[in-house]
Amino acid sequence: MSDDPRAPIAETVLRQVAQATAPLVRLLVHHGVDHPRFAAVLKRLFVEAALAELRSEGQAAPTLTAIGLRSGLQRRDVKSQLAHLDAPLPPKALSPTLPMQVVARWVSEPAYADSEGNPLPLPLRTADATAPSFERLADSLSKDVHAGALLDELVRLGLARIDDGLATLVVEGFVPPKAVEQQLGALARNLGDHASAAVGNLLAGEARFLEYSLIADELRPESAEALHRLARKLWRGAYKRAVAEATEHVARDRALGFDAEAPDTRVRFGVYFYAEPVAAGAVMAPPVDPSAEVAPHDPVPPALQETPDTRGAP
Repeated sequence: MSDDPRAPIAETVLRQVAQATAPLVRLLVHHGVDHPRFAAVLKRLFVEAALAELRSEGQAAPTLTAIGLRSGLQRRDVKSQLAHLDAPLPPKALSPTLPMQVVARWVSEPAYADSEGNPLPLPLRTADATAPSFERLADSLSKDVHAGALLDELVRLGLARIDDGLATLVVEGFVPPKAVEQQLGALARNLGDHASAAVGNLLAGEARFLEYSLIADELRPESAEALHRLARKLWRGAYKRAVAEATEHVARDRALGFDAEAPDTRVRFGVYFYAEPVAAGAVMAPPVDPSAEVAPHDPVPPALQETPDTRGAP
């Protein structure tokens, strides 16, 4: 993609969204979610976004063609996505990856189970081609991926371990611990609302929601950690006051009730802190127009700058 400032805005949007999405893709890869499964989810998201845009323009029942034009998907893909909108995930997103297929066969095939049906610990390979081994199990599903690489991936995902030359299935790895599930849920809600606020401001052409940050560089690691401690301290104070006032508002508004003109409304107030080493030779973004009301938090020189809060931050 070109860095030419005259390039179409769609190209600029795509480049910036790719940068913002990179940490989430890292999370997907870390947990064994591959491109085909994520692509299936993206198809649904594009269909849902196209539907929302068309309906906001007054098209109560958009056609497959209209949705396809907005989303870039073929009519058959649009039709397939619309048929499964109520499902938690589209069917293709649930298609098992190769590591998942190996686990499924290991669990279900009698050749790899003991007399009670429990998956056997498997030698990595055996001289007898008919005897159960992990290599035989892996080769039964794909000869394109080396059995050793596949086992390494299962170990990385916490689905297997290697003890004294034996590969053992880790049944506990199938279900995420409750704490991990809660952390992922919090991540989705926090990032989703932050992104909704930022995107809402951009699409509206005005700052409807508070989104404000301070950027500093040219810091030693210990200084960055000191600022992190300060940020936690400031958040605790803001959190306590916000909880107290939110509790009062909730009690009052419940008593007043809700209707079409005053609907039940959800809010989220949060904060984040991030630090990382700056790559040698990194080029900082150009200065931001002090009068700008949208996206005032881009990193800019000098070493420390408080971005202009045009939104009346408390």
